[in-house]
Amino acid sequence: MVVSTTYPSFLSDSNVVFSATNGLLNAGVATNSILLFDGLDTFTNGVAPPFMHPGPQANIAGYMCWGAHSTLAGEYPTDGKVKWIGTNRWWIIETVESFNGQRASSSGTFIKWFSSNAFGTNGFYSNTPVGAVSYVEEPGLPGVSDAAMYFGLWASGKNFAIAAWNSRRTPYFHAVGDPLVKR
Repeated sequence: MVVSTTYPSFLSDSNVVFSATNGLLNAGVATNSILLFDGLDTFTNGVAPPFMHPGPQANIAGYMCWGAHSTLAGEYPTDGKVKWIGTNRWWIIETVESFNGQRASSSGTFIKWFSSNAFGTNGFYSNTPVGAVSYVEEPGLPGVSDAAMYFGLWASGKNFAIAAWNSRRTPYFHAVGDPLVKR
């Protein structure tokens, strides 16, 4: 599981992205299986921060980040900034991007996540997620899916539908993927 908690300094991360690790730990995932990239990811005085997102990773089970609200910008699924290598089957994604459930958005979107060249693939869909939660309208921070619930249920062997719908906190929720697939 890769969790990238880099976030704008005006936001509190205590119950949003970082909580994904709590759900994984509660499901019995070993700490050495959780990659946590922690730190602030904002421009200061016009100077870009160090790029604090994961480099090429293999055996991904899930991915959580602030997406377009970080230095990733909105094209990260297809521009090579986030790239998976090796075998990455049956992984899920959640990002904190307001309109990632809309077809046309400047954020990373479910369309970009499931595209043939997403996450370092060369047109073969081999690194696309099997499931994703997103939002069709602004959920606000309290409406962002419960990452601890989502990733924790997935890691404990529940199917995508159970993990996704139990994480829902907003009526603007959008789940994309095979509802019956399990990790």
